[in-house]
Amino acid sequence: MTQIPERGSILIDGGTIVSVDHDIGILQRGQVLIDDGDIVEVGCGIEAPGAERIDATGMIVMPGLIDGHFHMWSSIGRNFVADGYGYFDAKRDTGPHYQPNDFYTSVLLGSVEALNAGITTVHNWSHNILSPAHADAELRAMTDALIRARYSYGHTDALRSDSALSFADIDRVRAEWFAGGAAADGLVTLGVNLRGPDYAEAAVFHEEMSLAKERGLPVSIHAEQGGASRVDAVDLERRGYLGRDLLICHYLPARDSDMRAMARTGTPLSFAVHSELQLAVACDPGTRC
Repeated sequence: MTQIPERGSILIDGGTIVSVDHDIGILQRGQVLIDDGDIVEVGCGIEAPGAERIDATGMIVMPGLIDGHFHMWSSIGRNFVADGYGYFDAKRDTGPHYQPNDFYTSVLLGSVEALNAGITTVHNWSHNILSPAHADAELRAMTDALIRARYSYGHTDALRSDSALSFADIDRVRAEWFAGGAAADGLVTLGVNLRGPDYAEAAVFHEEMSLAKERGLPVSIHAEQGGASRVDAVDLERRGYLGRDLLICHYLPARDSDMRAMARTGTPLSFAVHSELQLAVACDPGTRC
């Protein structure tokens, strides 16, 4: 396991602090004091002898952004995409050939790019885990990057719709990496991603949900972006699946009743805007598509 290095004291000085905190508000020429990776004080006139000073004059200092849907294992896969050879074709052709070191490199690249863009928390939606070594490589990369993350352990890409995800290695990862509830000094937590009713048979999905709920693991699922969708949030609510621990991604065909069910239960929804604009299709008025 990666040892977390000592990070020292840093004073971000002179920026406009947009705290997103009602008590602190917005501070003109404020300061943020960070000690060993933790924000310990936000205000003005902070005394921090010995701290490294970062001059933020003329800049905005604010909490980091969150990316709730990032397939980090395929970050390097953008190099394979070309005109007439899109993401899904490239993923299908190259996905089975990734080695653990490729996963490490890809997740580290995705982490660094996220941090460079001001994204300090990511949901690593891992949906092509080929072996235990691949899972460990992803976790090492996130730990080395010191990025805050949810690691959602998933299936091998193109797993048959009638085949259930095995939880054997999920249990191993939980025991080895998350024995204290979180890894990497509390930065990384564990979840599971399932294919959902649109990509797995109903009986398989319910079996997987039962296994995840037995373990108290938060779940993420994909829903269709357009066309027919078998994700029925009203039914998921009736089964007790909806809530803060179920994240649904895409789900453009959601009906008003589905959205009300999600709102009642506080179920989060993630949109991948660039993807939705490319792949969504129009529906006839009054139909569920």
